[in-house]
Order: sequence, then structure tokens, then C-alpha cells
Amino acid sequence: MATEQAGKVIVTYARGWQSLAVTRSLGRRGVDVITADEVALTPASFSKYSKGSFTYPDCSKNPEEFLDKLESEIIEHKPNDPETPYVLMPIHKETYLIAKHRERFEPHIRVPVPSIEQIEEVHNKGTLAAYAQ
Repeated sequence: MATEQAGKVIVTYARGWQSLAVTRSLGRRGVDVITADEVALTPASFSKYSKGSFTYPDCSKNPEEFLDKLESEIIEHKPNDPETPYVLMPIHKETYLIAKHRERFEPHIRVPVPSIEQIEEVHNKGTLAAYAQ
């Protein structure tokens, strides 16, 4: 009997407590989690559920370098079995840049974030409040 592959996820902003919670939650469910951040020593990278980690340039200061590094790491960590679910889970400010350039990543990994246009529509709290009414 074949076992179902739980999947593989790359979680960004590994220094954040929310990233640690994501890493633990997915890891407990058998998902292979790769953690990533601008710095090497992060709470999520030290989690027993982190199967690997990498660093990337600051997306605010070096957006092209960030995109290049992220794309290369996505390709490097890509599962051998194309049926294995593979997801990029951005957690912090890099979400905007990833959403804007999602076409770079989608041939290799799922990017479950709204389009940059949708994000920009609700980013302003005043605009969001008007939509909610």
C-alpha cells in the first residue's frame, strides 16, 4: 500500500514566532518544512521540524537578488516526485514582492497568496474598511 506524501513547504521570515508556529504545525503533520530568512539563526530554523534552512538577501534593499536567491532555492529543494505537494508560504514583507513576481515561481512551486493587485486593494486600512461596509 502506497503512503501519501504529506508535501514540502518553504516558510519565509523564519525569525517570526508565526513562522515557528507554522513550522511546528506542518511538521507535526508530516510535511517537510524548509525555513528561510535574511538571517541564519532563527527560531524556526532551530525547530526539530525544520528539515533545512537557507538565507536570502533583504527583499527591501536588494529585490532582484532576493528573487534570484529564492528561485534558485525553490528549484534546489523541489521534490523529485512531481505529485508531491510543494508550497511557498511567505509570512512577512516579502509576500508583496513574491506576489508581484509569482510567475517566476509558479512553474516550480505553488504560491497561495492573492495577486499583487488584490493585496494593494486592501493594504490601505481605509480602503479595506470601505470594502467591508
